[in-house]
Amino acid sequence: MGLSYFKSLYPSRPVEAEYLAGLKEAVNKPGVMKSLIGMCLAPRIDNDIQNSKVPALIFFGSKDPDFKNARAEADLVQSKLPSATIKVLEGLGHYPHREQPEAVLPQTLEWLAAHS
Repeated sequence: MGLSYFKSLYPSRPVEAEYLAGLKEAVNKPGVMKSLIGMCLAPRIDNDIQNSKVPALIFFGSKDPDFKNARAEADLVQSKLPSATIKVLEGLGHYPHREQPEAVLPQTLEWLAAHS
């Protein structure tokens, strides 16, 4: 079930078989399930994000199944963190940096150069 959901996080291309095999293997290691459950139960930072004082580059995928409307979510984060650079990438899911590194990397390098 978890792998089916995980696959849905990559709408623009299939997840590599070897990557999925690595995930299956990792889930069986001691402590991994406890860590995943902890991540799922961790408190959200929605009410604290505006306290961040560091530069931020945030990518949203327009087809991220975690959000009903990724653009609206990006606008909400931008309102709470006005100094952040927020980009919504069309057609991508929850992990745009893995799904299309060729789209994310140049933008990240440009942003890093501007903030060095």
